[in-house]
Amino acid sequence: MGPDPSDAENCAANVNGPGDTITEIWNLVFMQFERNEVEPGKYTLTPLPAPSVDTGMGLERLTVVLQGVKSNYETDLIHPIVEFTAELAAAK
Repeated sequence: MGPDPSDAENCAANVNGPGDTITEIWNLVFMQFERNEVEPGKYTLTPLPAPSVDTGMGLERLTVVLQGVKSNYETDLIHPIVEFTAELAAAK
């Protein structure tokens, strides 16, 4: 989302970091264990009965990229809600 997509700063280490020019649009989360706290700061991991994978591709994040805007709040999915809420706030 920065001015130069080939910039070396566009790397995984900077996702959601300073400057808000790099946004993760898709990730894979491997859900394998349930973490239970047995005492403060100590946990046990219990295997899940049905391990799974969450693809984590948010519609809002993908929409930001496709519409070429800088945040979820600027997309045509959410901006009308923000505008309507601002109108309601101004009416009071």
